[in-house]
Amino acid sequence: MHVALVQSASVPGDLAGNVERHAAWIGQAAARGARLVGYPELSLTGYELDRVAADPALTLTSDDPRLAPLREACAATGATAIVGAPTMLDGRRRLAALVVDGEHIRVYAKRRLFGRETDVFTPGTTPLVVSVGDSRIAVGVCADLGSQEQVREAATLDADAWLLGSLVSAEGYELEARQAASASTLLGGVVAFANHAAPTGGWAPAGRSGAWDRGTLLAAADGRDETIVLFDLSAPALRRPPVRHG
Repeated sequence: MHVALVQSASVPGDLAGNVERHAAWIGQAAARGARLVGYPELSLTGYELDRVAADPALTLTSDDPRLAPLREACAATGATAIVGAPTMLDGRRRLAALVVDGEHIRVYAKRRLFGRETDVFTPGTTPLVVSVGDSRIAVGVCADLGSQEQVREAATLDADAWLLGSLVSAEGYELEARQAASASTLLGGVVAFANHAAPTGGWAPAGRSGAWDRGTLLAAADGRDETIVLFDLSAPALRRPPVRHG
């Protein structure tokens, strides 16, 4: 299965415009064979914590009509997209990844909040694994990658890959890459993250979105330009067993 990481630039607070741009990227990624398309953390609004806190209109629901262009793009292409957005779940605002296909939108809420995120969002409590074709994909957001407990959890849930939307700075990139490589070894599958392509919320991202398989780099963007990173996810039958502990 072909997977695409969209290293995109978000226009701060421009929810409608970012949705339309995301829909266009879905079409481009699907035209290159992608069945699964991943985006950065809070990609639909930008990583704009102050804006999100001040403007309730920037927080979505899973049935929000403003997401219709994404559902339509996925229905037209047969792709599944994972986009980042502030989302209401169980009456609380979450830093979420929305899994969009032609029929459904499922919500994963980031469980390992970072820094000022705790002032704006409530952490999630449960994992999400979705089936795309014959593969099982665990969903995560940025700092979730630092939790080995969540990596091992993905393995117990029989995930073939863990896909995260992230915001990784140039200073933090080498740590994030090491964590992704280590997590892919623990999982016995692929770990990948999509990073931002332009400054957002006061952060200067490194770009270099990438995917690792059991410690080996599969594919990565060269720098911070807007781009699509494509890689192949092996059939589940070809997966190597995860590293077991205890």
